[in-house]
Amino acid sequence: RDILTRDFLSYIVKEEEVEEELKRIQDALDQVHSELHQTKEVVKKTVNKQNADIFEAHKMILKDEKLLMGLEKELNRELINAEQVVRNVFRRWSNRFRSSENEFIQDKADDMDDLSRRIIRELLGYKRNVLEQLPPNSIIVAKRLLPSDTVNLNRKNVQGILLEEGGYNSHSAILARGLGVPAIYCQNESILNIKRKTALLLDGERGKVVVNPDKKEIGRFETKVKKFKKQKDLTTQKSKQKAETKKGKRILVRANASNKEEFKEAIKNGCDGVGLFRIEGLYLEHKTAPSQEYLTRHLKQILKSARNKEVVIRLLDVGGDKQLSYINIEEERNPFLGLRGVRLLLKHKKILRTQLQAILGLVGEFNIKILVPMITLPKEVSEVREVVKEIKEKLKLETACEVGSMIETPASVANIDKIAEVSDFLSIGTNDLIQYTMAVGRENMSMAQYYHEGAETIMKLIKDVVHAADKFSIPCSVCGEIAGDEQYVEPLLKAGVKELSVSPSRIPFIKEKIRKISL
Repeated sequence: RDILTRDFLSYIVKEEEVEEELKRIQDALDQVHSELHQTKEVVKKTVNKQNADIFEAHKMILKDEKLLMGLEKELNRELINAEQVVRNVFRRWSNRFRSSENEFIQDKADDMDDLSRRIIRELLGYKRNVLEQLPPNSIIVAKRLLPSDTVNLNRKNVQGILLEEGGYNSHSAILARGLGVPAIYCQNESILNIKRKTALLLDGERGKVVVNPDKKEIGRFETKVKKFKKQKDLTTQKSKQKAETKKGKRILVRANASNKEEFKEAIKNGCDGVGLFRIEGLYLEHKTAPSQEYLTRHLKQILKSARNKEVVIRLLDVGGDKQLSYINIEEERNPFLGLRGVRLLLKHKKILRTQLQAILGLVGEFNIKILVPMITLPKEVSEVREVVKEIKEKLKLETACEVGSMIETPASVANIDKIAEVSDFLSIGTNDLIQYTMAVGRENMSMAQYYHEGAETIMKLIKDVVHAADKFSIPCSVCGEIAGDEQYVEPLLKAGVKELSVSPSRIPFIKEKIRKISL
C-alpha cells in the first residue's frame, strides 16, 4: 500500500513541543532536498538533463515560502505530529491542483504526492525504496508510479511497467523511456488483481499485455524480440549513411534536441543537422530572465557538438503548459488559446531581443537558422524580422541568417501563402497542429484515439503547406511526433515532404524506413 494512504501513528503535540516538532519537519525537508539534488545528478548522468530537471522543480517546491508557512500554521493550529501535518498540507495542495481545469496544473498533483511521500518516509525513518530490491525479470504492476519511484528502479532487474493511471506525457513515462523500460498504461482496475509471480508479456510497441501466456504465445514473443534486436543492430550500423528512397530521392533526417546530450546522440546516430533546437531549458531553469551573456555562453557550448551541421533554433516557446515565474502573465482560463509562442515574445520585446542578440552573435561561427513559434498571421513573422534587421544593423553583421515560421495552427495553414511569402523556410509542428485541428488536448488520455486519428486528418493540411513552400521555393520540414513514427513516413513523403526532424533515438529507424519506400 502507498504510504500516503497507510494509517500510521497519530498523536497530540503539546504547545511547548511545537518547536521541536517543527524542527523535525525542517530537518526532513532539508534531507529530502539533499536527496533530490543527488537524484538529479544521477539522472543527469544516466538519462539526460531534461529528465533531471523534474527533480530540480521538486527542490524548488520544497523552498516555497507558502509551503513552509502552511506547514507551520497547520502544526500550530492542529497540534498534531509532523507526519500528519505533512500529509494534511500536501494533500490539500494536491487536491487543489487536481481540481484545476488546466491539464498541466493537474499533473502537478503527482509532484506534490511524490514530495509528501518522500518527507513522510524520512520522518518515519524508512530509508529504502522497495523498487530497488526487485528480483531479476520483474514487471511492476501498480495503480501509478511517481517520479521518485521510477528513478529508483533497478534497470537490470525491471523488464517492464504496467500501470492503471498515467499517460505518455507523464513524468514517470518520460523517465521510463529515458531508462529504456517499456511502460504500458491500461485504464482497467482488473490489472491490480494480478498476483505476484504471474507470468506477463508486455508489448510496448503495440501497448498490449498478455497475462499467463501459453507456450505458443511465449514462442512468438521471443521470436519477435530476437528479430527486433537484430533489426535494431543492423539499422544502427547504417545510420551514418544517407537516407534515399528506392528511386534515389534524398530525404534529410534531422534531429529534435534541447541539450548537449541530445546533440551528441543525434550526431552519433547520423543526423543531417538539427531541425528543431528547443531553448526553453535555458529559461525554465532560471528564477530570473537569463542575460544575453548567459545565453551566448550556453548556446555556444551546445552548438559545438554540431559545428559542421545546420541548426534551426526555435525562439523561446512558452505559455500554455510551460510557464515562467519571472514573466507576468495574467491567469488565463485556457492558456493554450492565449498568450504563448510568438504572441508572448512580441508582447515582451526585451526577452525577444535578448535571445536574438545572443543567437545572431553566433551566426558567423555556426550554421544557424531562426524559427519563430506558434505563427498564426504573416504580420507576426514580419515583426520578428524587423527586430532581427535592427539587431543585425546594430551589430554590423553581414552574414545572413534565415528566419522561418513554425506552422502549428489551422489559422497558419489558412494564411500559408502570405506567411510563406515573408519566410525563408517553414517547419510543421504536428503535435499542436493535431491538437488545434481536432480540438483535443495532447495529454488527455481519454481522447487518445482522436489525437491518433488527427495524424491522418492533417495530411491534407501538410500538403497545402508543402505546396506553398514549393510555390515560393523555400524548404519545408516536419518536426512533430509523427515525423518519427514509421507508419507516417510514407504518407509524409507522398505529401511532398523532403525533410523530417525526429528525436535522436529515432534517426536510424526513420532512415531505414525511407530506404524501403518507392515513390
